[in-house]
Amino acid sequence: MTVVARVAGVDIYLLTVESWNNLVLVRTVGAPTEAAKALVAADIARSAEWLRRSEAGATEPPSESVAERLAQSLTVDVTDDAGTGFTLIGRSTGGDLSGAAALYCEWTFTPSMAETATGLTVTFTAEDGSAVSRRLTETPPS
Repeated sequence: MTVVARVAGVDIYLLTVESWNNLVLVRTVGAPTEAAKALVAADIARSAEWLRRSEAGATEPPSESVAERLAQSLTVDVTDDAGTGFTLIGRSTGGDLSGAAALYCEWTFTPSMAETATGLTVTFTAEDGSAVSRRLTETPPS
């Protein structure tokens, strides 16, 4: 896997890029480092405290998950060599809060890669302006 960013002490890896069904899906996952585990543990504690207050009648919304905060700190762009105009149509985050899966993020773009394109380039830009691009080429079935 390829490290595409380091956010809040967590290495973010490019997990998959898929182009199909008029969509491009870009998925990342955070490395299960001690820093990541500490962020997830703090998330679990905040969620438990929010639930306790909510059950007692408090009405404030829950805090955002660590995966959502990591996703918000990255800008993801997709291009292909056919000049397709990709539009971000959604982002989701989640996991099971037991490790790296708690730091799972997915960005959804439309349309899919052009049939005439030979590959996609995915660029991740962090809040500090640093950017990493990865060019991915399609491998024809053998």
